[in-house]
Amino acid sequence: MKVIGTDTVYDLKEDGTGTKDDAGLTFECGFDEDNNITIKITMDGEEEGKLYAVTTDDTGYGVVLESLDGGKDIKLLQADTELLDLTDDRAKG
Repeated sequence: MKVIGTDTVYDLKEDGTGTKDDAGLTFECGFDEDNNITIKITMDGEEEGKLYAVTTDDTGYGVVLESLDGGKDIKLLQADTELLDLTDDRAKG
């Protein structure tokens, strides 16, 4: 999944490993006290991971990782998907 507005790509595998660009990471999924689906991402070589609540964006195509520990939210979109602005000629019907 690509971070919207950047060239950063997260590739998450079923076994709880993955990459952020070329850097390795591990992740764990769970639930918080409000029953939000959560993901904790720990970059290789780091002691502490970053915890996020997993939600969707307004389009339903994107995934938003809302920081639960004071960090920056991450907005993701499937890497081969492009959201078009309504002013884009390709979006006109």
